[in-house]
Formats: sequence, C-alpha cells, structure tokens
Amino acid sequence: MFSKSELKSDMEKELFLKSVSKVTEANLFAVFENVGKDDIIKRVLADEIYFSLSDRSIHIDDIEKELSQHNEVMLEIIREATTVKEQLAIFATQAIDEVIADYEVLYVS
Repeated sequence: MFSKSELKSDMEKELFLKSVSKVTEANLFAVFENVGKDDIIKRVLADEIYFSLSDRSIHIDDIEKELSQHNEVMLEIIREATTVKEQLAIFATQAIDEVIADYEVLYVS
C-alpha cells in the first residue's frame, strides 16, 4: 500500500495513521515501518486499530476475552496488585510480537 519512502513528510505520515484502523496483509509492513510497536500496542488497547489477518485477528475484545479465560492471571492481579490494564498490555504485546515473528516483519520502528 504505502512504503516509508512514499510517506516522507510528517503530515503524510499523520494522514496515513489516521486512515488506518484495520491492519491487513496489504498494509502490515507499512504500518510497522511508520508506527512504533509501542504506539501500535497503545492504539490496539485504545480500540483505535485492530489486526484482521488471514490467520488471526487482534482486537481489544479478543484480548479481553483471552485474559478473562486465564484464572492464573486473574489470581496474579489479586495477589500481586497488578491491574487488568497492565495484564491487557502484556497480552497485546505478546500478540503483536507473534505477528512480527510470524510475518517476518524486519523493520519495526
């Protein structure tokens, strides 16, 4: 769709980022080239962006559902005084890391 060289100005990058709410195989590499991994995770957690790939979907609803099915994580939240928000970030990071590894994303800003 777009490569980093095509998005030279900050304004073009900002327009690109505002236009992307769904990450697919067609724009996966462009998103990782132009948006930092941490920003992608924040946007997934804020329900501003989601992944709809041929082999998986990453959406905040999916992450929340997965978290709710892990009793040991829920116990850790109680015992260790961590928050659900922190655990959601951990699950989202793991999901994004798996996409990076499985799709062999070489450039992660």
